[in-house]
Amino acid sequence: QDYRDHHMLATDVPIDIQNQLWDEVLKNNIFVICKTEMARSITKRTLRGFRKAKVNARYFEDLINKITNQTDMFIKKMHDGKNYWKNEELEEYMKFNAIVGNPPYQVISHDGPQASQAMPVYHRFVTIGKQLQPSYLSMIMPARWYAGGMGMNDFRAAMLSDRSVSVLVDFPKSRDCFPTVDIAGGICYFLRDSNYSGPCLVVNIDGSNSNSESRYLNEFPVFVRSNAGVNIIRKIDLSQNLSEIVYPISPFGLPSNT
Repeated sequence: QDYRDHHMLATDVPIDIQNQLWDEVLKNNIFVICKTEMARSITKRTLRGFRKAKVNARYFEDLINKITNQTDMFIKKMHDGKNYWKNEELEEYMKFNAIVGNPPYQVISHDGPQASQAMPVYHRFVTIGKQLQPSYLSMIMPARWYAGGMGMNDFRAAMLSDRSVSVLVDFPKSRDCFPTVDIAGGICYFLRDSNYSGPCLVVNIDGSNSNSESRYLNEFPVFVRSNAGVNIIRKIDLSQNLSEIVYPISPFGLPSNT
């Protein structure tokens, strides 16, 4: 606390004190769930280097199954600071201020008519993140959920109607976000603020250009990712059905192919 009161820059603090402060943060404020043992090892090395600081990192070999089919058990473990996270300084029921993640995007399924098929799973991590009730939730994921399908319809409807999603940043070209990765449909990330309710700031990014507009994600039956497209649609009279201005194939019972 003395250093926090008398030093404005982190570089003013001796390195041993910096390490001590960071170790306290790692022990009491950062909790990581990994899909594999290797991911956990990489996480620990990234966060603490070669020092012997405590890192709250756990992994599930069947993580996707746990969050999908054993939701209550998974949530109970996440909140159990003393037992699951093995930290006596934490509460038996701890709350999360913020959850951030870059979840697995898909798994290969061998069920169904095709020999193998890539099935999306990222939406399951977003859903379980909401159920953990953090103040803030932010994840980066493919943008294909905009259109639904592949079991994503309920997730799509929930996201578009969620007034707590305060920011949605959209990359139609995935390489504008991940320069070495091509992901069909692009990439997006969002911020969900549990204390917010209102329109979402949609940010379109195309190369070095960006365009932002605050709007409701479910303004139209189909989600329009382009802010420029939304402004055009708003100028169109959508009250008239196409059937009212287009003749049927056989007007007045007379064939139209002669």
